Amino acid sequence: MYSNELQLKDVVNLEEWQTVQDNFSEALDIGISTLSLDGRLLTKPSRSTRIGRKIISKSELYPAFCGQCILRKDIKNLEDMDDDTHFQCPLGMDIYAIPITAVGNKKIAYVTVGPLIINQRRSNAEYAEEAQKLGVDFDELMDALVEINVFS
Repeated sequence: MYSNELQLKDVVNLEEWQTVQDNFSEALDIGISTLSLDGRLLTKPSRSTRIGRKIISKSELYPAFCGQCILRKDIKNLEDMDDDTHFQCPLGMDIYAIPITAVGNKKIAYVTVGPLIINQRRSNAEYAEEAQKLGVDFDELMDALVEINVFS
């Protein structure tokens, strides 16, 4: 689909990019991934969290709950997204997609950052309500949310 277009692998060594991504992820203590314009992972996710891997993804409501989040594996045509796209899930976690541009300001990939929480966590009562809606264990959800950093 995009084979004739400039790609990230044409500009940087993806193994070296992975190392840089991992180092930023570790320094910021936040999840980072790099995606092609057609939604394929170009790197292994750095610092993936239990909240998405093991908690929310087990819910029957996962497809509706996560909507069009960039971290879902079935997102396609990222090239059409606005620059610096922001997604927020019902749990109040934020995920940002930042385009990587090259020659002529052409998008060649996206870096995703998150999940993270901006300003403050929600109350336990709000999380309890979301856990009930999702059909997940409240204590498991809270344990997993501890991994998500709050930024102000």
